[in-house]
Amino acid sequence: MKNKPNRKPSEQRMANVELGFPFEPKAAPSKLPNPVQKQVEIVIVFAVVVSCVAAQGGQRYRPAPNPSPGQPIAILRQQSDLNPDGSYQWSYETENGISAQEQGQLKNVPNSQEPAIEAQGGFQYTAPDGTPVQLSYVANENGFQPQGSHLPVAPPIPEAIARALDWIAAHPEPQQQQSRPARPF
Repeated sequence: MKNKPNRKPSEQRMANVELGFPFEPKAAPSKLPNPVQKQVEIVIVFAVVVSCVAAQGGQRYRPAPNPSPGQPIAILRQQSDLNPDGSYQWSYETENGISAQEQGQLKNVPNSQEPAIEAQGGFQYTAPDGTPVQLSYVANENGFQPQGSHLPVAPPIPEAIARALDWIAAHPEPQQQQSRPARPF
């Protein structure tokens, strides 16, 4: 950018700063780099690429196995019914072995003015390692309650703790007298 004839050099520097240029722009060099310098740059870039590949230590990206990524899966069967009373049911099955179904109905819940939906259903598929996975569930006012052999199970309670819990249940603490005033904290 050249100085305009009606601006002093200090005014031009201020205009450059206002435009976001912290310095006076310089003219680009008119000479192209010599061939030796270009070869040195290519060798440096090649060395950086080779060192990055060597630093990986032979580890390659291996995506999770997928029999045919991007291939559409056909839906073999699909059904959906919604009834005026609020009950419903749906199900589907795909060609790769996935199937799911659910049915639900309105249910009167104690201590509630509005009915809630209670649903029962399940799904099944084959895991990537070939293991068949099947899950059934109930969802109601008590929450989502899944069941399946693949779900983790809590370990059994040790016998000594079970005995202690039984003893505590059989020997409750005596009730404190109500006439005694509560202690302030």
